[in-house]
Amino acid sequence: MLKTMKTDRHVRDWLGYGSFVDEPRRILYVATPKVACSSVKLLLRGLATDTPLRFSPMARQTSLSMLIHDRGQTPLPPLTAFSGARLQAILSGPGWFRFCVTRHPYERFFSVWRDKIFLTEPGFEPYLPSARAKFVEFQAFFERVMATETPLTCDTHWRAQTALLFPGEIAYTHIYDLADLARLPADLAAHLAAQGHHGAPPALPRLNQSWSIPVGRFLTPQVAAGLQEFYQTDFARFAYAPERDFTTTPARAAEFVTPATDAVFERNRVIEQYYQHARLAAGKTRLPGQRPPHPALRLARQLRAVFLVKFKIFSKYYTENLK
Repeated sequence: MLKTMKTDRHVRDWLGYGSFVDEPRRILYVATPKVACSSVKLLLRGLATDTPLRFSPMARQTSLSMLIHDRGQTPLPPLTAFSGARLQAILSGPGWFRFCVTRHPYERFFSVWRDKIFLTEPGFEPYLPSARAKFVEFQAFFERVMATETPLTCDTHWRAQTALLFPGEIAYTHIYDLADLARLPADLAAHLAAQGHHGAPPALPRLNQSWSIPVGRFLTPQVAAGLQEFYQTDFARFAYAPERDFTTTPARAAEFVTPATDAVFERNRVIEQYYQHARLAAGKTRLPGQRPPHPALRLARQLRAVFLVKFKIFSKYYTENLK
């Protein structure tokens, strides 16, 4: 793990975002997108701070509670903030509550499509079949991922869970299946009591209650075979059974499209436009075809910003003390 975090960009980037270390309470959580990670992050944040989540124009979230995914709003450092013996103690030392949550690969992949891809959540526009489309069919998304992406480096929302959690290198004390996650608060309370931290942890909130589209209506033998191959390490490591009742006449997403879904799609596009304009205003992106600024111009802008800050400070001091 020590070497991999330094040499593999995908590992480093993910653990820099998706791992949470609470040293005073000796808790390590590594998140799995689309596996109750919003709820768990809110619980852990509630242990560390009682300040409310704040709005950020640099977040693409479609609800206020989803601002929990703005990494800077949770005051728990990631694994990448540690090194040497200190990191090794977090990964495998005694007295730590190290946990993660997993989900059956069929259900997780379908959940990604239903919650993120179907109505094109902000950031997932590349999966739209055309500029005029207002939804994405499950089969089209499935075929594109199977044909063009790999389970170790694809989007983290559907990346293999073994490539997110590193169960061979992190000595987890608790690996929860999503169906058993209700046990987490009691287990966590017992750990905290053993560490001398008394009082019940915050409740585990229920979030992301999304479109009631059943997975069984889309799960064909072809889809199951593709997902079994794509997620073969997950099936093996977490002992998920590949057998299911499969359908031979899959449903189509078009059956679930209504004026309400059209409205959600339009909302998602507006949020994405706000996000892109916020990035443009912050200098984090450029208009199509726009050339990056010359290094000398960037330096001049930085010096100007520093001068303006110092000028404001001096002006305030002059106004309050020298008049």
